[in-house]
Amino acid sequence: MENICEYRESRGIYTNIGILYGIMEIRKVQITGGSSYIVSLPKEWIKASRIGKNDPVGLIVQPDGTLLVTPKIDMEAVQRKKELRVNATTDQTYILRCLIGAYISGYTTIVLSAAGRLPPSIRLRVREFTQMAIGQEVVEETETSITIKDLLNPSEMPFQNTIRRMAVIVKAMQQDGI
Repeated sequence: MENICEYRESRGIYTNIGILYGIMEIRKVQITGGSSYIVSLPKEWIKASRIGKNDPVGLIVQPDGTLLVTPKIDMEAVQRKKELRVNATTDQTYILRCLIGAYISGYTTIVLSAAGRLPPSIRLRVREFTQMAIGQEVVEETETSITIKDLLNPSEMPFQNTIRRMAVIVKAMQQDGI
């Protein structure tokens, strides 16, 4: 049986408890603004992880209830993509419900694709969805697919994609008119 060496050191709202090979810091939960709970992170860990002001960190709730804090989260890794295969016979209400469901579930990219040309009725449902949902915008559109992104981050839609989308829309309008 191993000996567990435990010591306690208190400094204001911080308490260090040394257990086995590591140090567990105990921090007190603080309330700010009446509705936000805050736990400060150790300065040494912040510096060692090279985390700066407004940098994102990941919080993962473990099965045993503990909270794992991970440094330097790549926001691209946080992006969630939902792909929907549709065709001319797919129920229009079903398409709208799938789009709303993906939006509510937190998907940041939704791609509708078809084996052939997407019918105008599906494009209409997509337009209806983007008008009712906050931050959702078509960023890429071809004859066979439509990509919708959550654009609450404006850097998500590059200028060239906007111009290309405009060209595709004009071409589709011309073909629908013929």
